[in-house]
Amino acid sequence: MASASAPAAVEFGTDELSAIDLSDAAAADAPSEADASASVSVTIKRSQFFPEGKPRLDSATSLWRAAEHGDIGRLKMLLDAGHDVNAMCEDPGWRHKTPLSAAVDGNEPLAVRLLLRRGANPDLRDGDGDRYPLHWASSFGDHDECAELLVQAGASLDARDAHGQTPLEFARRPFVGALGVVLGRGVELGRPKVEAVLSGAAAREATDGPRPTWSAEHAARALRHEFWKAAASGDHKVLERCLARYRQPVDQPRPASKSRLSALAIASYNGQLRAMASLLRHGADPNLAEAEGGFTPLHFCVHDADRSAATRVLLEARANPLKPKHDGLTPLDVARKNGCEESGALLASAVARIDAAEALEVLIRNVEGNWLIGRTTSAQLAAAIDRAAKTDVDATVLIRATEMKTALCAQEEAADGARQDAPTWAARRGWAGGLSDASSWAHDALSKLVGAVSGASTDPEEAGAPSGLQQMSEPPSDGSEAVVSEASSADPVHVESAESSAVEDE
Repeated sequence: MASASAPAAVEFGTDELSAIDLSDAAAADAPSEADASASVSVTIKRSQFFPEGKPRLDSATSLWRAAEHGDIGRLKMLLDAGHDVNAMCEDPGWRHKTPLSAAVDGNEPLAVRLLLRRGANPDLRDGDGDRYPLHWASSFGDHDECAELLVQAGASLDARDAHGQTPLEFARRPFVGALGVVLGRGVELGRPKVEAVLSGAAAREATDGPRPTWSAEHAARALRHEFWKAAASGDHKVLERCLARYRQPVDQPRPASKSRLSALAIASYNGQLRAMASLLRHGADPNLAEAEGGFTPLHFCVHDADRSAATRVLLEARANPLKPKHDGLTPLDVARKNGCEESGALLASAVARIDAAEALEVLIRNVEGNWLIGRTTSAQLAAAIDRAAKTDVDATVLIRATEMKTALCAQEEAADGARQDAPTWAARRGWAGGLSDASSWAHDALSKLVGAVSGASTDPEEAGAPSGLQQMSEPPSDGSEAVVSEASSADPVHVESAESSAVEDE
């Protein structure tokens, strides 16, 4: 057995198995050492390792299995052997998919990229007429990376499945998982990642014009990963070409890789200032975190070296120095941990600026809401403005705060003048006391008058000693009692008027 001296090339005929258990086949029919020492071509027939009448069940679906499971080595062998990259599986269990649809359905971006670069057509409907590859990106999962590759290769966003739905409409429909069917719950509203990819591509077409349509040449060029390679090497001309000609999304993470880094993160890690400036000019997000560890571009600037120039570029683009990664460490924490003094000083200054700006915004909101309720004084606002000015807070915020302080000073001066013109609290208290005393005197006088009319005193203190009211209740000496008695023997009306006259005399 000459396992170390395997043949240089393996060819497959029309009646041959396409690279399934190739190692076993080579072992069963190993060439001699003399043949193995030279570069020979060996043709492996199906009959050499499959007895007649007993074919392997997976031999007809090996291409689609390799695509769906991401077996890149086997997939390359099969494609190099001449298998049609756009063939449709005849097995009904595979729903007559193309290899590209199988790779997208299996969420294998490496296989998707390989097939697209080998000429797979993303606008080819499956053999049963049901779906396109972009529909499979959201059929049984939220396969956004595969959708990004298809869009970048020029897949149509308007392709409709058997039910007339576009890929975006298909991704937005509600899904129910198997457990949700059993339990009666578990409804998911769409596939948000794929929806974001497709809606973003549609928005770019609306603003920038149509994307390049699919062609094998375009897909091979667009999927060479030269965009991310240019970010690493600092080739800003290639970056500009990819962004302008190929409509490369500026924030698209590198597909088919373990750590899906954006081009800005790659350029920041490598300290490529011109590439960073070019990407930021095209709208790259300086706070975009990669999915695996939550690293932002600022984290990469202080990851294993002090890239202070790259840190400065990102901070000038308003990168957030307080955004933590998944373990809770901010860029400032990482800089201090790794001893990055220059970047640490820049990040600390940025953090102080953010704190001063936030404190100033709080005071401004208090003043704008209600300066009396907010209890913000012009002196407090002036002190906050001074602190913010020392930390280089945005000039627009400082101007707004200064205008607010001027208005607040005018309000405070007006309030002070109104307080000086108004009576003092002691004076107002004296008025209130006087009114209270007058009210008590009037109430006592009325009570005494009612008691005099009824002939009884309402004041308990007057029950013992004779007082003015008791003396007034004694018979008068001027003969008024005789007048009343004479009137009482006459008409009742005259009696009432006589009593009234007596009360008035008293």
